[in-house]
Amino acid sequence: MKRTTQRLILAFALVMLIALVQSGCVNQMPILVYDDSYLNFAQTALDTLMYSYTTTTDAATFQDALTSREWGLVIFDNPNMNISPDLLTVLEDYVVRGGRFIASSWSIGNYPGHGLWAELGYSFTTTYYNLNDVNRLSVEEPIIDSPFVAPDLVITSVTDMYGTNGYPGSAIGSGRAIASFNSSTAADQGAVFVANDGRTILNAFLLADAYDYYGPNGAIDTNGNGLADAMEWWLDEISYVSAQPGKNIKPSAVLPMGNSRSVLGNNM
Repeated sequence: MKRTTQRLILAFALVMLIALVQSGCVNQMPILVYDDSYLNFAQTALDTLMYSYTTTTDAATFQDALTSREWGLVIFDNPNMNISPDLLTVLEDYVVRGGRFIASSWSIGNYPGHGLWAELGYSFTTTYYNLNDVNRLSVEEPIIDSPFVAPDLVITSVTDMYGTNGYPGSAIGSGRAIASFNSSTAADQGAVFVANDGRTILNAFLLADAYDYYGPNGAIDTNGNGLADAMEWWLDEISYVSAQPGKNIKPSAVLPMGNSRSVLGNNM
C-alpha cells in the first residue's frame, strides 16, 4: 500500500506539473547545458519540465555554442572534467552582462579565486575531499520548495565517485546561502548560493554525488517519491531561475588562442 500511495502521489504531482507548464506556455527561452556527468540529473529535470534545450558534453563544443548566440539560461553541471580558467572567464562575462546561470562545478576547487564565483555571490573557504551532507538552512525555502519540496541531500550515505566533493564558502555581494554542509550555521560553511536578484545559483558541491555509484542503492531518494533527490534540486533551481528577470546574453569570446579549448584532466 505504501508504494502504491507514493506512486499515486508522484503521478499526481507530475500531472499537475505538466499542466502548469502547458497552461503557462512551455518555456521558450534558449537554454544551453554543459553536462559532463554520468547520470544527467540536470537534463532529466529539464525533460520533466518539458523545456527545450541544447546539450554539450565537452569544453570545446560548449565554448563554441556559448559564444555563438544569445542564451536565456546556461546550466553548468561539471563534476567530472576540468575546465580552462579562460572558459570560466567567458561564463563570468555572461553573468556580469545579465544572464541566468546555474552551476554545480568542481572547478571551484581548482580555481577558488576566479572572478566567476564572486559574481555568483560566493567566497571560497576550503575543499572537502570526503562526502558531506547538504542541508537546507530553512525548513521553508521557496527556491527549493517548488514544484517539489527538495529534501536534504544525504550524500554521506553513498560510495564516493569523485576526488573532491564540496567547497564550503561565505556569501558575499548579493549572495545568500540557502543550504550548508552538515547542518552548519557557520557563515563560511555555505553550500548553495543565490545571487543577482535570483537569476544565478551556485551549488558549491557536486549534485552528481547523490548516487551510490559503487553500492546497491542507486540514486538517493530520501523522501521515497520515486524521484532522485538531486534531480529535484535541479528541477526546483531551474524552475526558480528561469522565472526571474534576466536577459538573453551572448558573452564575449575573449579567450586567448590555444587556451580556450583546453580540457586539463579528470576529477578521479
